[in-house]
Amino acid sequence: MACKKTKPKKLKICRSAFNKTVVIQDRAIQNPGQNSVDYSMKLTDTLTVRAMVETVSGVTQFDGTNTERDITHRITVDYKANAVISAENYARIGQTELDIVTVENVNEDNKYLRLRCALRGSNALPSNF
Repeated sequence: MACKKTKPKKLKICRSAFNKTVVIQDRAIQNPGQNSVDYSMKLTDTLTVRAMVETVSGVTQFDGTNTERDITHRITVDYKANAVISAENYARIGQTELDIVTVENVNEDNKYLRLRCALRGSNALPSNF
C-alpha cells in the first residue's frame, strides 16, 4: 500500500510501517499494606494496537511544573473512537516500558493518534510514578 501525506502538516504515514504491536496499559495505584508505607502500581493491559514506532533523540517536552521529559519514542496508531488513550496511560513495546507524555490527534482528522513517549523504569529519571 502506498504512503500518503496528510495535510496541512506534511506527515508521511505508511500503512506498511504499522509493523509493531503496542500494548496500551492503564494504571491503578494501590494502597500500602498494614506494615508498609509504599504505594504500589498495578498495570492492566487495555488495548493492543498495530503501530508505526520511531525512536527519536534530542527532543525534550516541557510540562507545567518546569520539568523536562526526554522524548525517546514517537508512536503513531489508528484513531479509535471508543478507545481512550491519554497521558495517564503507559505503552509497552515488547519488554520496553514507555510513559505516554502527550497524545496528538494528527490534524484533528480522527484518523491517527501520535503518542510522544519517554522511557520509564530503572533507566529513566525520574523513575517514580
